[in-house]
Amino acid sequence: MVVKRVWIWVVILTVLLYLWPIEYRITRIFFAASVIAGWGGALLLWWQTKSVRFTLVVVACLPLMAACLPGRAVDPDQLATDYSRCLRYFRGVRYIWGGEVLLGIDCSGLVRKGLVWGQLYHGVWTLNGRPVRSAITLWWHDSSARALRDGHRGWTIELFRHDSVSDADHSILKVGDLAVTADGVHIMA
Repeated sequence: MVVKRVWIWVVILTVLLYLWPIEYRITRIFFAASVIAGWGGALLLWWQTKSVRFTLVVVACLPLMAACLPGRAVDPDQLATDYSRCLRYFRGVRYIWGGEVLLGIDCSGLVRKGLVWGQLYHGVWTLNGRPVRSAITLWWHDSSARALRDGHRGWTIELFRHDSVSDADHSILKVGDLAVTADGVHIMA
């Protein structure tokens, strides 16, 4: 009975961490730990029920298999299309500084979360492990607009610099390109 109560509190904590709009390294650590603890607790509690046990094992194996798929080169145009498709899920989401979820998001959170979702989507649909692993890495390692502007972890490359976004030559931009303000405070997709 105590194990079941603890498991319920772990599930509640997991849901709250998932819904919490602001992500930090510590919230990611607690979220990952609570997902693993919730899964392990469910496995322990319902071990005797074959169908539940089988479902829990399959649920654990699918993401592991996706992350272990062989990696190959990614078509940048298709990834950009998938990225822009995932950005559209955030239409109408309110602005919360530091937010990265559908309950509240900021500019760098939008860019990062869109790319995480876009890479996961692209990797799963093309059965390519490279974008799946890239999505996990990007989710785990936070990056600000300034960091993305400066090529943090090699995730971005600078195309050009201009004094004003409105004065820039937009004809050279493609779907998925980013624009970062000179002070590195804001980013646009």
